[in-house]
Amino acid sequence: MVIVASVAALVCHARLSVQLCGESMKTHFKATCIIVLLSCFASPPVKTADALTAGELYSFCISADQTESNACRFYVLGIVQGVGLGDGTYLDATRKLVERKKTIFCLPENTPQAQIVAIASDSLKQLFAVHPDDKKLPAATTILGVMILKFPCPK
Repeated sequence: MVIVASVAALVCHARLSVQLCGESMKTHFKATCIIVLLSCFASPPVKTADALTAGELYSFCISADQTESNACRFYVLGIVQGVGLGDGTYLDATRKLVERKKTIFCLPENTPQAQIVAIASDSLKQLFAVHPDDKKLPAATTILGVMILKFPCPK
């Protein structure tokens, strides 16, 4: 199942690269590799039916129900903040967190949480308009792909 998620992440990232950025896929090769590695090592093997899909997440994001709207918000922010923390820090020899340069995505400081969620939701809407089958992809890797494309780190 991890391999399926990796392939799904590659497909999603390639489609997002072309759809949202209009740039060649070659310039996003590094980001694609990161997505594949994250989906292979960060995700335990689970049944596909148990994983939240991008389509399910999007339905939460556009729901008028406050509980579903909050589920969208916390899911997106959990992915963004979790990966951001893992990418931007490491444990030193004394087991203290030390900052380091981020390499996966570089969200501007003090970006409002509502804006992060709106970017994720709007990007999913754009993706699904062109590729409706991508609703079946894992939500976590799809959100990660969106953040990599929208907030690339300077080289």
